[in-house]
Amino acid sequence: MPIHFIDNYAKHDLESQICKADRTPLYGEIWLYQELLKFNDNGFLRDDNWYVKHNYNLSSHPFSDGKVEGQIDYLILSKFGILIIEIKGGGIGVDQNDVYYSYEKKDHSHRYVAQNPFTQVKEYVHSLKSLLDTNHFIYRAVIFPHENNFILKGPQLSGYHYLFFSKKDLDKRDSEFGKNELLFDFLTSLARTSRRHIIEQLGGVLSKERIEVKSWERFPALGKKDIDRLRSELFPQQATYGFDPNRVKNEIILNENYEILKGLRKNRKTLVQGGPGTGKTVLATKFIAENVIKQQKGVYFCANRLLRAKIEHLICTEYKLDPNKISFHIYHPEMLPKEWPLDVDFVVIDEAQEFFDKGLDKLIENFETKSSFPKFMVLYDPEQAIIQNFKDIDWYADFLLESTFVHYFFDTNWRCTQNNSVVEIASLLKNGQYSRIQKDHSTLFLKATNQVEKLEAVKSIINDIGKDFYKSIILVDSYLIHDFRTLSNDFYRQELEELTHTNINIRTQKIRYTTPLKYKGLESDHVILITSGLNELTKVQAYVGISRAIYSFRCILWSQETN
Repeated sequence: MPIHFIDNYAKHDLESQICKADRTPLYGEIWLYQELLKFNDNGFLRDDNWYVKHNYNLSSHPFSDGKVEGQIDYLILSKFGILIIEIKGGGIGVDQNDVYYSYEKKDHSHRYVAQNPFTQVKEYVHSLKSLLDTNHFIYRAVIFPHENNFILKGPQLSGYHYLFFSKKDLDKRDSEFGKNELLFDFLTSLARTSRRHIIEQLGGVLSKERIEVKSWERFPALGKKDIDRLRSELFPQQATYGFDPNRVKNEIILNENYEILKGLRKNRKTLVQGGPGTGKTVLATKFIAENVIKQQKGVYFCANRLLRAKIEHLICTEYKLDPNKISFHIYHPEMLPKEWPLDVDFVVIDEAQEFFDKGLDKLIENFETKSSFPKFMVLYDPEQAIIQNFKDIDWYADFLLESTFVHYFFDTNWRCTQNNSVVEIASLLKNGQYSRIQKDHSTLFLKATNQVEKLEAVKSIINDIGKDFYKSIILVDSYLIHDFRTLSNDFYRQELEELTHTNINIRTQKIRYTTPLKYKGLESDHVILITSGLNELTKVQAYVGISRAIYSFRCILWSQETN
């Protein structure tokens, strides 16, 4: 069945379904619905599929956010692109003041002011383009099925001949089949003439043959993959998993950094740079939520299990978005191509500085060639790469930019505005000013050189945290984690618990601990860092740990010797 009606009205009861609020039938719109049904009956679309939506509400589109309004009479998605049809039933005319009016065919004296359909449909095209994150071809038509005296004359209307169809055209044929064929020919040829019209407007002296070639080069026909993507975006099926789209929009999409997300929509490949706390992962979460709402399929890569578990829980469990539309993976250079979910519409790569030099370009290339050019969002923190003495990160970023990625730089730290000392300590640590840190911020450091001091230091931290256990994290240098784990299990089993990817989303009344490297990409209100000291050997993990803090930071200088 080549014509697919999204509404799927009962064809013998159209007058009760295609009508005004007062139940008055809209005969022009009913006529077009019936004619589209006949396309199937007459076998005009044996090899193509058209998706038809009557009364498409622009405010229902996922990107509208309730701000874009307009009611499109008919929206048709096909290999030719997206066609917007404005249809006016009954009699319609325009007076000498360019005011449009409708009238009763039996009594021309009864006139009613009407909107300019040519302006309406033009505005709908513009509005829909602003909502879509793709640049596929959108074109328009105006149809007067009951009016045969409307004349396109004057500067306001003379350029609209190619997109206008009326009863005057229908009267060229006597049979119902012939009239239906005329409409079909108009709609199919309109895809070509609309393309030609735009190319001609761009200027330049071109032959008809060259215009024809350029029109399809500039606006190619849609493949099945493109049609499926647009169908999911335009007509999302949102009720399956019971999520609340308004909650997702208000709490994820429309929250922090939304204006940035809007600005990046038109770019298929985006490289986002920013330090800790600038909002990269927040932006990635918005990007995922927005695309899953549109029923698009994607994949998320990151560098550690805790971050993966947190994002997966937020998207699929807390906000109940469709888990079949997004998969979450830890990137590893030894991953085989067969392990990658290649048939996707979007790819998010978080903490990309961890694998710039580990085959990331090959990963992107595989998705490019095997997923029909999906959208990419690659997020990275050059500071964490530099502090690890990975000096060539700019080369990898430049390589992606040369591969048509668009670069965006986050230069504002939203996380640490309430505690400048956290920012200052991280900056001093990055620059190797270790003694100054302990001198200027001595009150934030505790020394634990033996077992008794370690027990007292941990007990002090537990008491200070109190009921803020769920807002706090202890980050232990990986060289000390075994020692700390043993102490925790022996003396503080009731107060402390190691954080893992299996319990990160489970509420507990215990204070949790892990290593800074495992906690990359996450954040906490209060961070307690346990390290043997601040020096070149501990610099990387200390920097990661400190930069996870939102409001406060404390440090225990933990001797590796035990007594």
